[in-house]
Amino acid sequence: MLVLELQRGWDDERLLIELKRKYNSLRTIWRRLFSFKSVRAITMVPSMIETYGIIPQRIMELPSDAQGLRFRHYFRHPDKLRGREHFLISLTADRNLGVMLLEQWSATRITFWVILAVLSTLVLAIVYTCLTHDVSTAFTIAGYMAAALSVLGILIGVLSFIKFR
Repeated sequence: MLVLELQRGWDDERLLIELKRKYNSLRTIWRRLFSFKSVRAITMVPSMIETYGIIPQRIMELPSDAQGLRFRHYFRHPDKLRGREHFLISLTADRNLGVMLLEQWSATRITFWVILAVLSTLVLAIVYTCLTHDVSTAFTIAGYMAAALSVLGILIGVLSFIKFR
């Protein structure tokens, strides 16, 4: 649990910038670069976690997809909220409440890594073909690589499903 001290004079832009900075401080550089997950939405939780145990209990329903999309947009582009204080006021209305950032699978990140993996097998096959003039062996190796990468992807998905079930 991290505490974000709000300063007098902050607007929504500054709040989201500091919230993003705190969120990134929770993740290592490797997780920021290679994670398949990104922020989905924000929800309110009791600020006194000791009373509720280690895991914060949500006190409101999960945000809808539209609310999540809107939050992700503003989280990526806090400058759009420059000079406004609506978000700041809603988050600080009750001093007994804190916020929890919810994560989800990021289709953009997954797509990037899948395309990179497929292209790496293609590049390997082309380079091997150019060096040895053996097309059949090159694409057999590339096919093996693609199969191994797909098994790795399935393993990540299964382990994540089991972990968060």
